[in-house]
Amino acid sequence: MNSPAPGGTILPVDPINTFVNKPQQIWNGGSGVQPFIFNNDEVNTLYIGSQSDVLRQDATSCIPVQPLSGQVWPDANIYAFAPTSVNVLIIPGATSVQPGPVQIAVALAAAGLATATNQILQNTAIPDNISTTGINGSLPSLLDTEVLSPASGVWGPFTNALPAACGSYLIAITPGTPADPFCSDFTVDHLDDNSNIVHTDFFGAAYGGSWPGSDIVGSAIQMSGPTLLRGNIYGTQLRISGLKAAAAMLNTITGSSGIIMSGFTYRLYTLPYNVPDAMPKMSNGSASLLAQGDSPSNLLAAFVNFPLTAGSTISSPIVPYAGPAVLNCRCAANPASVEMQEYSVANGTTPLGKQVADMIVSNTAGNECVPFNISACLNILAVVNNSAATSTINVSLVAATSA
Repeated sequence: MNSPAPGGTILPVDPINTFVNKPQQIWNGGSGVQPFIFNNDEVNTLYIGSQSDVLRQDATSCIPVQPLSGQVWPDANIYAFAPTSVNVLIIPGATSVQPGPVQIAVALAAAGLATATNQILQNTAIPDNISTTGINGSLPSLLDTEVLSPASGVWGPFTNALPAACGSYLIAITPGTPADPFCSDFTVDHLDDNSNIVHTDFFGAAYGGSWPGSDIVGSAIQMSGPTLLRGNIYGTQLRISGLKAAAAMLNTITGSSGIIMSGFTYRLYTLPYNVPDAMPKMSNGSASLLAQGDSPSNLLAAFVNFPLTAGSTISSPIVPYAGPAVLNCRCAANPASVEMQEYSVANGTTPLGKQVADMIVSNTAGNECVPFNISACLNILAVVNNSAATSTINVSLVAATSA
């Protein structure tokens, strides 16, 4: 069993069972093995982030690790804090931890969700949970289908009354022409019985189909399956509308030319259970980065050994995703920075927001690992060479959870 080193650092030798509250380093990078970090608390959240964000206890800039959940992290220095003391398991080389049924029951009861009519199925829940509620949680129910043309502009609204006992919705979007991209804002208004808005989810520039190579040849994203939008339900009706992008917008923000827009079909489904993380989700499990060959399923974007000339920028859209992610980055010889640019169709070619991180300057295999929270919108990953000479860059953006 490990014991903390001076200063609170825990040395990665054996599995670690510890408690985290105040800001501290929980993993010492360079051990040669990736740690699986599991929040063993049934109620409280653990936050992992950069050293500066953790020391400030800035939860909005850190990656939340929800109760009874965990993930594999890069072998780098890892810092964490929790508003309330939580039990944390750190298991080098593991890929998962399964909480016991009593822990799951305690977590559901603490959240006020352990009822037959309002059962939340978490990633850690076992199939028996479904049968005991009398609800088949694995099969979404189709509620509506809409076909949209390639022409840009406003579409909708389409309003649908919801069946009883709905917990969440899923919108599956497929391109009319798979060889071309689609891109549209989606606004999901949740209405009460009197058609008053009680909640709104917004997905900026939801996208799919085949995307161009942007600034580097061969960095295209191919999506053979649907792009999925998910969220919890807060009303008795859903009203869906949007704004389709014109080709000119995508040409500008991706650095491409000659894009031909595709129309799309969206299908609205309902499910009886809630999404464990209430934040709206965007994903596309069929996406692949053509330049990376057989890329891992959680790889969102990558530039490998790319010689970036002085003062220049390289950029590419990331695979559709919303949630926590880890940016691994390194540049040789000269400084560079990474930008995550967030776009919506309504805001056009001006980013809604931007997250920026400086890259570590190193000629070795070591990487700077920076946590990002990816918004449910079109995200462009850009690397800027801030120096007066060429710098070789290595960047990979990896999803930290399944969206």
